Amino acid sequence: MKKRSDRKNNVWHLVWFVIYMILLGSHSICGNELSSMDPESTFTAYIISDLHYTHTDHPRDVIVPLMAYADEAADAIINEVIARKPDVFILNGDNTNSGAKEDASYLAQKLQRVKDAGIQVILTTGNHDFNMSDADDFEEQYFFLLEMADRDPASLSYVSVSHGIVFLAMDDNSFHSGKMGEFSPETMRWLNRMLDKYQGSKIIFLSHHNVLVGRDSDHSSSYRIQNASLAELLSSKGVRLIFTGHLHSQMLEEENGMFEVVSSMPYSGLHQYGILSIHGNEVSYHTRSIDWKQFGSPELIEAIRVIESNHSDRLSDTFREIIRAQGYTEEKTEHILALANRFLYSYQEGTLGSHLSEITSDPSCEDMIEAFWDYNYGPWMKSVLESDVRDASSLSFTY
Repeated sequence: MKKRSDRKNNVWHLVWFVIYMILLGSHSICGNELSSMDPESTFTAYIISDLHYTHTDHPRDVIVPLMAYADEAADAIINEVIARKPDVFILNGDNTNSGAKEDASYLAQKLQRVKDAGIQVILTTGNHDFNMSDADDFEEQYFFLLEMADRDPASLSYVSVSHGIVFLAMDDNSFHSGKMGEFSPETMRWLNRMLDKYQGSKIIFLSHHNVLVGRDSDHSSSYRIQNASLAELLSSKGVRLIFTGHLHSQMLEEENGMFEVVSSMPYSGLHQYGILSIHGNEVSYHTRSIDWKQFGSPELIEAIRVIESNHSDRLSDTFREIIRAQGYTEEKTEHILALANRFLYSYQEGTLGSHLSEITSDPSCEDMIEAFWDYNYGPWMKSVLESDVRDASSLSFTY
């Protein structure tokens, strides 16, 4: 009886040992996912939004002329990302211009090159991604590229983890109900669970539509995620950093120590992408213009030169005619035009906050607003110059 009893005890010891090892293994897996970075290393992520990729041969786009070379420009962006080797490459929605399956397929092939280079790909949905497709199409087109630690059963939202940094890649497009920028109650509950699960880690929130930017403006209400409690929820769970898009301009907003960076469109303005660096508890972010000369084809470089020169000339001619029509002298017209160009350049660059005082103190500032008042530019310029504009080209803070 004793031998039988000993054998039985040994069996149970073995069972508990196996269970212990499984639990230990599970803990180790989680530990690897969320393990802290080497204190001597620096985590980097490259971030873009509103790529609006299309494989169509030279589509005509007067507002964003470089869209005519979207395929070649996307190749240059991918080439630069691969050459510079960040840990993560993030695309914050409106990945394609229409959601066409052919466009998504070609873009996925380009992103596969990034993944093959050992760079983790993270992307969110955008409203343009569903013009000609649906959620099932998006999942089929892109999800094989992604490394998910968790997935929302109710949407295309998911969690990715890299070097201990937790990315909440959110699907904020309520395309099923015709709304833009809203989470379902199920997704809000899932988000709450994820914030609790990963609390204590550095959590970065990603969405296409905005969270903080424009909260005090009715004009921009359609740009924002409509869940009224979202900002407060993120802040209460310790989220410090949000990346969004949709506005095609570089912006920065801060509320109660939580920062939102809106990434500009890489085909327009100064063709920027963002670089996020995290070293220990030190976080920094800055923008950089795409290096077309090093990573683009000679044909693309020449096309950019011609397109942007023509576009600049056309815009200056239009502005000059508008100003002259108000009865200003030629000298005053040129002063107003120069100030308008300064305003637009710093706005596109995301550095308007740094140049705000010199622009508002310029003797031609009131004339500029007055000259453009009946053409929508004036009211927009006035509202921007009177708002709490921040320098959005760089950011640094400590966790």
